[in-house]
Amino acid sequence: MSKPIKKARKYLKKSFGGSASNVFRGMATMALGSGIAKVIGIIAVPILTRIYAPEDFGILAIFTAVVAMLTPIMTLRYSLSLPLPRHDGIAFNMLIVSVGLMLLNISITSIVMWLFGEEILSYFSMEEISTLWWLIVVGVLGASIYEMLSLWATRKRNYRIIAKTNVLQSLTGSITKVLLGLLAFKPYGLLLGQVLAQGGGSTRLFSNFHSDFRTNWTHLSWSRMRKGAWHYRGFPFFRVPSQFLLIAAQQAPLLFVASFFGVAVAGQLAIAKMLVSMPVTFISGALTKAAYGELASISKNNPTEIQKVFNDITKKLLLVSTIACISVFTLAPILLPAILGSEWVQAGTFASYLSVYLVATIIAVPMPAFVNVFNRQKEFLLWNVLRIAMIILLISMAKQIDITPESFVLLYGVSMLIFQTGVIARVAKILKAEVEFSN
Repeated sequence: MSKPIKKARKYLKKSFGGSASNVFRGMATMALGSGIAKVIGIIAVPILTRIYAPEDFGILAIFTAVVAMLTPIMTLRYSLSLPLPRHDGIAFNMLIVSVGLMLLNISITSIVMWLFGEEILSYFSMEEISTLWWLIVVGVLGASIYEMLSLWATRKRNYRIIAKTNVLQSLTGSITKVLLGLLAFKPYGLLLGQVLAQGGGSTRLFSNFHSDFRTNWTHLSWSRMRKGAWHYRGFPFFRVPSQFLLIAAQQAPLLFVASFFGVAVAGQLAIAKMLVSMPVTFISGALTKAAYGELASISKNNPTEIQKVFNDITKKLLLVSTIACISVFTLAPILLPAILGSEWVQAGTFASYLSVYLVATIIAVPMPAFVNVFNRQKEFLLWNVLRIAMIILLISMAKQIDITPESFVLLYGVSMLIFQTGVIARVAKILKAEVEFSN
């Protein structure tokens, strides 16, 4: 083995070893799958932007927002409890609780969309797809099933199967969007492709873990389900409203831009947000699942070890997030119009302005995993109340002045930088208090 390779291996071992080594190994596995999935998505974007108009991407963004807001309600976030129990039997009872709630809520959603779907979609400027209300229901159902199965995979620390399904989702979704777009099914091709991108891979996950489910069926009982639902009651009481507020805060700027500057400008912003979210989902998305799986294996009575993992993750992500911020800020205005087409110049500017919050966001995304370990769901709710309050204040200010779309996006980026920095500081304070209490 050559000397440079030895040095590189030594550096990697030193940088990604320590308390968070298992987390980073899990992250590496999922990041590989996520990376391949993102590459597929990146390759498809220049094709899609030449097939579909900015208005089509604006409709896709609103469709995705509706699905994202409804999905957490389906299981009342009990699905997030799956990696936490020590015994698989208890976790299986919580899985059945989640499935039962999903079937009940998806039925209610179907009836509501059947009766009032046209009025609801018209409110979000989606009149032309009002007859496809069922596609929203299918999207929510697929996303909910995949979420539950992927969290079971997280429990089993089978990060490889999650990585494989991520690739499958991206591939099937991208191919569907391109093919249907070429056949002039616009914007329906984008919507159907998005449904497949969110729910695809569920069959693969189920076939991989059906033996687990069959084995643990003997542990299923009404009393265990009731006890589990009560023990993890913080998820429906705090995580459901907090998740709704989180998604509302994420989508509010897009809805504001659509209402004040038009759907085409909203489509530009949607593409910009997608670009900026790539390093977040690629790095922090994989890390969050890995961290959640590993932290669940550490007793909450050992906060010192959990604090070490937090410190390792925070320090190592700081460099990565800084590089991502600088890269997007400088390159987006140049590369986006060149790659996507001349009509996407505004998207490049938006992406550059949004990049200012990447430094803190990449580090902050895994933070809820540390809060979940101590079952402090109220914290997550408080964070999202504060976030939506900041967004509402920003939008209210923007309405009072003659603001350009670019200025609004920049102010939004700065406000999110401040918020995410506060989240990181708050988690550090919580962990410090837990360590002091245990000593």
